[in-house]
Amino acid sequence: MRTLIKTGVVMTALSLSACAASPGTQEGAARGGLAGAAIGAAAGAISGDVDPAEGAAVGALAGAAAGAYQGCTQDNACPWSRNNNQHSELIYDSRYDRYYYENYRTGCTYWRNGDLRDC
Repeated sequence: MRTLIKTGVVMTALSLSACAASPGTQEGAARGGLAGAAIGAAAGAISGDVDPAEGAAVGALAGAAAGAYQGCTQDNACPWSRNNNQHSELIYDSRYDRYYYENYRTGCTYWRNGDLRDC
C-alpha cells in the first residue's frame, strides 16, 4: 500500500508540474488535495479499516486530481479541450481530408479528435 501511495504522490506531482502555466489548475489541485486529505483522514478514522494517514494520502491524490481538472477547465487551458482559447479555429487539411486546431502558445497542432498532429 505504501508503494502505491508513493507512486500516486509522485505521479500527481509530475502531472501538476506540467500544468504550471495554469493558475486555476494549481489552485484547484491545492484546494482539492487539502479537502481530499481531510475527508480521507476522517473516513479512515471513522471506518477503522484504513489508517487515517493512508486515507488522507489517497484522499489527497483523488482531490488533487479532481481539483486540477476543474481548475484547468475553468481556466480554459486544458490542451484537450475544444474550447481552449489558445486554439485556432478549425483548419482543413485537404491532404488528409481532416480538420485540425493549432495551439497558439506552443505552435503544436492537434486533430479535431484531440490526437497530436504535429509539434
